[in-house]
Amino acid sequence: MTEGNYFITKAIKLSQNLTIIGRGNDKTFLKISEEADKTPQYIFRLNGANELKIKGIHIDGYTTSETVKYGVTSSNNPSSDLYNLYLEDVTFINFKNTDGGAIFKAYAGTKADTISIKNSRFKDSYRGLNLSYEKDETGKYNAEHISIENSSFIDIDQFAINYTEIRYRSRY
Repeated sequence: MTEGNYFITKAIKLSQNLTIIGRGNDKTFLKISEEADKTPQYIFRLNGANELKIKGIHIDGYTTSETVKYGVTSSNNPSSDLYNLYLEDVTFINFKNTDGGAIFKAYAGTKADTISIKNSRFKDSYRGLNLSYEKDETGKYNAEHISIENSSFIDIDQFAINYTEIRYRSRY
């Protein structure tokens, strides 16, 4: 993507792998169009895609009517397929929906092999990364590997990262 503003009018459901490369998070901007019929619930959903890579983009969840609930989500349907999310030099801002919103949400029954975040910023949002939807004690969890390098969480209302703690019980 070249420098400038890019506007979407509805959520992006990914059924195929996608790589988006901008010119830098201070030069390439993805926003919700004022002409959107309604505010989308999310920007990107991995809906059958196994990989999403975003690099060098500023993603803004602000709209004049309400904020977008999620920046990126896993599929909302349980699946044994693993997915990967790679974010580098990305800013996510204004995902302030207080009805459970987050910059990233992993639904129950889904699992990432890798979530890799480098040189990125998460700002002015309700929650950061929410990987806490596997609530039973069956040993399920939402991500195998999470790597966060040189990144910041600024003005996040609830938590930067929330995950399900796996507890192994000994029978001895």
